[in-house]
This record gives sequence, C-alpha cells and structure tokens, in this order.
Amino acid sequence: MVIRTLHGFDLWIDPSSDSGVERSIYDTGTYEKGTLQVIERMLPERGVFVDIGANIGLMTVLAARLVGPQGRVIAFEPNPVARAILERNVRINDLTQVQVSPMAIGSIPSRSTIYEGVGSNRGRATLVQPSVERVGQEVEVVRLSDVVHAEDRMDLVKMDIEGFELEALKGMSEILARPEPPMLIVECSGGRENSFGRGSDPIFEHLIGLGKYRLFRGRSGKERLSPLIEVRSVQEMPDHDNLHCMTTLQVERAGAAGLLA
Repeated sequence: MVIRTLHGFDLWIDPSSDSGVERSIYDTGTYEKGTLQVIERMLPERGVFVDIGANIGLMTVLAARLVGPQGRVIAFEPNPVARAILERNVRINDLTQVQVSPMAIGSIPSRSTIYEGVGSNRGRATLVQPSVERVGQEVEVVRLSDVVHAEDRMDLVKMDIEGFELEALKGMSEILARPEPPMLIVECSGGRENSFGRGSDPIFEHLIGLGKYRLFRGRSGKERLSPLIEVRSVQEMPDHDNLHCMTTLQVERAGAAGLLA
C-alpha cells in the first residue's frame, strides 16, 4: 500500500512482510521520530545528506524534501529487496536529487555477503556474519571516501547498518579529517553482534579519538521527541540508540534549533 506519513509525504510499504520500519509507519505514520526531528532541524536547504543503510527510504525522502531540488541525497542500500522499495519511494515522490547506490559501506574495498534480517524485519539485514545460519548474497563493499570526494559538500551522514558502523567510520577517514566534518548520526547497539563483537566501547573510543566531535543521544531515545543530552563516557553509552556526533559549530546550531537539554 501507499501511505501518507506524518511528515507529509507518501511511502510504499508492505507491513505484512516487514515487522520493523514498515509496520511502524503503518501503525504510527512514522519511525524514529526523535531522529527525524534532529534531521529536520539540522539539515539545511540545498545541503547534502548521505544515508548509509537507507532501507525503504523514510529518512532519504525526508532529507530530499529538506534539501530541496538544489540539494543532494546519496542513499546506500545493498539489500536488494529493501533497495527496490527505496527506489519506488524515490519515484513516488519525484525526487530527482536522490542518487541510490547498491553498494555497502565499509573500511576495505571487497566483495562480502549481506545476510537477511531476523524474522520479517527487512532493516536487520547485516554484513556481520551471524552466529546462526541465514540466507545471504554477495554485495560490493566500498569506502565512503573512495566514492564521495573528500572535498565535496557533505552536511549530515546517517548510518544504520546493523553492527557494521565502525567499519563504515573507518572507511571515511579522509572525510572526517576535514577542518569541519559533517555531522554524524550513528546507530550503536551493545547487545547485538557487531563487526568487533558485543559492546559499544570501540565506537565511542573511535569517535572521541577523532578529536572533532561531541556525542549526544535523545533523553528518551530515538523513537520519541526529547532533548539531546551529552554522552561523555563509555559508561553513558546507550544500550541501543543513535549517537548524534557534532562539532563545536554544529552543537551551537543544535542549541539555537532548540535540540539540546
């Protein structure tokens, strides 16, 4: 079915086949409302948004409407089933500023296997080899720094790639070395199988080690509208949530936008 979201645009979804994003959109008209609010207030008109793990395109479509026809959205989705829906949603909304890529983002250019999500959750497809047998297919893995020039404009990068986030961060080192790198939204989950094992310490240490970012999370999590609070130590890392990684200038903008506690 095609459904009108709370954000004023249409998406094609199949909630009978997906218990994750699509079921949430069917039930509530949205998904990760707290994260979407941050994107709405931080992504400028004519800006550039990079969506790593775009799934069916909720955040891709929202970002495209925010940046407008003079902006740009690059959406990476290696899962072919989710990507077909993503491309359909881009067409439904007539978004010529969106570029969809079938490549996965990691730290080393290679061929790898993407495994289907658990149960009927399309968004849980992962490049991390699961502990139990799951169906998979081969995909191309590239470094973001190799496919997006380090000098190109980039305002916000969101990544939700089911445990492969640290590898993606390592593969964009040239971009993150800029004097003013893009804002990052990085999903982290200590309880799942990540590329480095369980826990979230390596992601925190990598991001802080860049010397560019302060880390924040929603006080009430990514699903609800709530102020952002700072994460200053590994002990304050959430069990499962999005980290909003901002430079000093971006923190000032977030404060002016009413996002901070």
